[in-house]
Amino acid sequence: MKETIGYKASKEMEEMLYKDSGIYKYKQIKKAASITLKSAHQEIELLWNQDVKYRPGFAIDGEYAKIPVFFSKVNGILDNKFKYWKYVKSLITKNSVLIRNFNIIKLNFFRRLRFKFINCFNNGNLDVEKLMKCKLYKYGTLQKSIQLHLIEKVKFIIDNRIFRGTFVSGTENKIITVFLNLPTNILRLIHNFDFTGKNPKIIYINVKSEMMPIEDAIIIVLLHYIGFDIVLFTPSGVNCIDQYLNVELINEYQIGEYAENVKIPNLYLCKIFFIIGGKIWDWIFQKLMSM
Repeated sequence: MKETIGYKASKEMEEMLYKDSGIYKYKQIKKAASITLKSAHQEIELLWNQDVKYRPGFAIDGEYAKIPVFFSKVNGILDNKFKYWKYVKSLITKNSVLIRNFNIIKLNFFRRLRFKFINCFNNGNLDVEKLMKCKLYKYGTLQKSIQLHLIEKVKFIIDNRIFRGTFVSGTENKIITVFLNLPTNILRLIHNFDFTGKNPKIIYINVKSEMMPIEDAIIIVLLHYIGFDIVLFTPSGVNCIDQYLNVELINEYQIGEYAENVKIPNLYLCKIFFIIGGKIWDWIFQKLMSM
């Protein structure tokens, strides 16, 4: 291939602008590793919408961006429920997913059966080549760098036995099943994720007094390693994820007394009111919460 003068000039300009300058073009960095931020509870809201490159701990290490992310569990509920839900609502952004119910992915018995007999393992480790050649692998249309980023994190979780029961009671098969069934809205966020910009987020609200299904725990931990911010709100304080893990990943915060059977307001609707109404929104939301 013959390079044009314009092509050479643009490459020289990129070399000057982006190499070791702290300035990054969109999708310049192809690999990333998550670093869990240990912070005060109040700092979550302060840093939530900040580009990861401006967060404490961000660094470029060889080919990898070290991404500081939140993986937090907020126990209890404020006495002022209006203030509590207003705080939850403030975390909803255009690159976040709000989860209000169990079962992020829904698989019936027959669909689960299809994934049960996938053999992508070799001597107790995930075989990447086998996985990518599997008939149920649906990510071939994604950019190769994104596919490799996803598979790298799945392999890390399995090979390092992050979940209890891996290669003991079949948890590795559940991990593969979850990975091969990522929801479309989450895949869209991953596809657009720039490892130096604003990272995707999961806001998971568990108002029940029971632990989340293991499939939900798997997808949440996988997204953490991919580079998502994760905040779990548990008004009842239930231990909903740690019992599945062999490692400590989550920062926990106690913000109030435990409460059961808490009703979740329509946070998306309330956000529209907030944009339109300013102080009027506060009055409307207080009325809604008092009903």
